[in-house]
Amino acid sequence: MGILMLKLFFIPIFLFILCGTVGFAINKVAKLEVKSCYIIGLVFFFGMTFVISTPFMLFNLRFSTLYALIIGIYGIVLTASIGVLFYNIGNVCDICREKCQEIIGDRRRCCLYIILFITILFQLFVIVYYQHGDIDDSYYLAQVNTYISTDRLTGIDPASGLTYLKSSSQYSLVGYEVLLAVLKQFFRTNTAMLAHTIWPVFALVSHYIVIWKLAKCIDDRYAIELSITYSLITIFGGWSGYTQSSFVLNRIWQGKAVFVALFIPILLWYFAENYNNKARKRDIVFIALILLAGISTTTVAIYLYPIMYFCLWCGKFIDTRNIKETLKLCCPIIIILPWIAAKLMFMYKDKLNGLSTYDIVTDGADNLSYIAQLMDRFLSGHSSMLLLFIAALIIIAFEGCRRDRGLIVYPVICLGITFANPLLIGFVAKYITGADVYWRIFWLLDMPIVFTMAIYIIIKTINDKNHVALAFILMDLAVIALGQSIFENGSWAKRENVYKLDQRTVDIVDVIHADANGNENTLLLPEELSYGVRELCGDIKVPVNRYSKSTFISNGEEQKYNALENNLIIPLYTDQNWNIGTLDDSLRKFDIDYLVLYTASLTANDISDNMECIYQNDEYTIMKYKKS
Repeated sequence: MGILMLKLFFIPIFLFILCGTVGFAINKVAKLEVKSCYIIGLVFFFGMTFVISTPFMLFNLRFSTLYALIIGIYGIVLTASIGVLFYNIGNVCDICREKCQEIIGDRRRCCLYIILFITILFQLFVIVYYQHGDIDDSYYLAQVNTYISTDRLTGIDPASGLTYLKSSSQYSLVGYEVLLAVLKQFFRTNTAMLAHTIWPVFALVSHYIVIWKLAKCIDDRYAIELSITYSLITIFGGWSGYTQSSFVLNRIWQGKAVFVALFIPILLWYFAENYNNKARKRDIVFIALILLAGISTTTVAIYLYPIMYFCLWCGKFIDTRNIKETLKLCCPIIIILPWIAAKLMFMYKDKLNGLSTYDIVTDGADNLSYIAQLMDRFLSGHSSMLLLFIAALIIIAFEGCRRDRGLIVYPVICLGITFANPLLIGFVAKYITGADVYWRIFWLLDMPIVFTMAIYIIIKTINDKNHVALAFILMDLAVIALGQSIFENGSWAKRENVYKLDQRTVDIVDVIHADANGNENTLLLPEELSYGVRELCGDIKVPVNRYSKSTFISNGEEQKYNALENNLIIPLYTDQNWNIGTLDDSLRKFDIDYLVLYTASLTANDISDNMECIYQNDEYTIMKYKKS
């Protein structure tokens, strides 16, 4: 526990220093004139990792080589950045001193900072101390362990670890899990512990730094109040499990949640800060790096981020009517086209069982219902939230300034006319988003930001400071009353262990590791116990997992899966009644080294002479299978 606490503080602090220092140096050297060095560093951290790892993912090169290259490059960059920082240390200290004096000198603002700090600290405490599992991690985090254990970035199905099963190209060219693998190796920590306990501290604090900077762009006078309001909207955004707020607090360690938490607001922040500025060449390169950093986090970002950029681009043009500047802003999309083209090439050409990934993800697109995707899925039936959202847009449209309309209202209208148009759902789902994840296009409505902006616009019309404070309090109370706390949705519980995984799975893995002496093994166990195995380690293969059936079938191994199901899964775990001869043959066929059986099933069945009990409790028994 002491080592965990040390890593819990040290790793996020190291990453904060890395992003802040590198961002400061880039801002100074490149003269970006951006007001947030930390965001620059954050974009560089994600974007450059993706750029460096791209050829390794394309050509399936060794992870160990990539790891050495990334550590070497970042080592040089960090060393140079520290040099730039120390060269300007006098100015940095003066700025920090002025900021501290400004905060301390204003009691009201100081109290507001404390309130903001408490709301963020509360979220951090719940996320770190409590456990909220998501079985999707049995694939995503398994990728991290697969990269390290196989020393390859593509080719092997991560959920099982079986070499004869190929990974889906749907998850190719995603750099986020590569970044986690680099951090795991560098800090010598467990993947599940890194993702579930340590990473959320860095990611959530970074999220609120971005929101803070966005609030300062909106109105520096009310930046703290806006941040507090946004924080409360996030906490009480649990009325649906599919909103930005739910993803930010429920699964901040997943790439799609990182995209929602960091890169959607970063792009909005950049447009807000540079709304009236002319785009220089260095600015265009930086925007391209923002886009690359965003699409590196998750597969869905490959279309969501360009769509968001297009909508912001349209919004700015509608407001400014500046054709020259608008054309300049097309250049970042041109820069990232090779990555988009490579991703599309993988999805169209790579075939599993005769079907391309494109065919698989677009299946059912013609039958999608817009109402079902928006109302039933995204909003979980809370139509009142849609009405509040429309009301908020109307407030911004009629009471906000030109920039507010260009950043919020026009982009939402553009989205509704184009990619989120109910009349075009079949086309968009079939050729752009895919069928199962079409609803994620509604993330681009950015409802928490829109609600926050509407509250700000209402309150800024009040002249009396005391009345402003009262109005913010009343609005925040309304947010609490209308919303539902994400932490009270029944899916949070006190953590069982530092990995935040089923303790039974952790115990099973520990027993096998103790017996196997570092050798790779194949483990057969019930699906309910399988989810955390590949999250914990990459040296244990699991034929039975959440994705077994679809993975075997997509790889053209349907007959093999039927044998697995009929000869092992059903007899051992469903019927709990097996034939010892068939069982022996099947265990050899699937090269099983260890198997987990329900203890209650042992009394009614014969046990093979090739099985040796190495652990037993009232619920399950772990057997070592001797194949010789």
